[in-house]
Amino acid sequence: MISTLRGVLAERRPPFVVLETGGVGYELEMPMSCIFQLPEKIGSEIKVYVHEIIREDAYLLYGFCSVAERSLFRELLKISSVGPRTALVLLSNLTVSQLAAIVEKQDAASLAKLPTIGRKTAERLIVELKDILARWGRDPANAALMTGENGQVPSFSGTAPGSPDPARDLAVAAMQQLGYPARDAERLVNAVYEQGKTTEIMIREALQLTLKGK
Repeated sequence: MISTLRGVLAERRPPFVVLETGGVGYELEMPMSCIFQLPEKIGSEIKVYVHEIIREDAYLLYGFCSVAERSLFRELLKISSVGPRTALVLLSNLTVSQLAAIVEKQDAASLAKLPTIGRKTAERLIVELKDILARWGRDPANAALMTGENGQVPSFSGTAPGSPDPARDLAVAAMQQLGYPARDAERLVNAVYEQGKTTEIMIREALQLTLKGK
């Protein structure tokens, strides 16, 4: 089983990255929160913590920037009906502290705003995550992630693009990969679009808009 990979950042295609090590390129899907922490420069050396899923028709690798983030991902997979896609949606749209605050307040409505998560799923997640986060947070390293952020979301504004922009198109594609319908992905990216912004900045700001219910 692969636990960690260290090598050269060969490609960024949010929410995927390619890490090359020993002449082999490994494609990993990562939460956007982790991708934002990676060096911007292609060719930089990085280390990621890996969770692998082997199926008859696929060999899937999921990458994380810390053991704690991987641990929470694995805890989420233990919840009935929560697969890797839903777990990545949660970790990409919410910081750990924001997720903990939502669970503490039993705010199912906020979870239901996220793609692939309806009202019934959100209510079940609130119930099951309460015990999981309490147990997971007893580790001091994990507790720091749960309490170390203020959870505040800045406001962003923008105008729809007036000309084709590859960075914008990649941001829209990444939002769709995270589970947003095509129309919502377009709307959210257009709301934060400014010429010259990188793909990852647009994705970050578009995700933050969802937390405000935009």
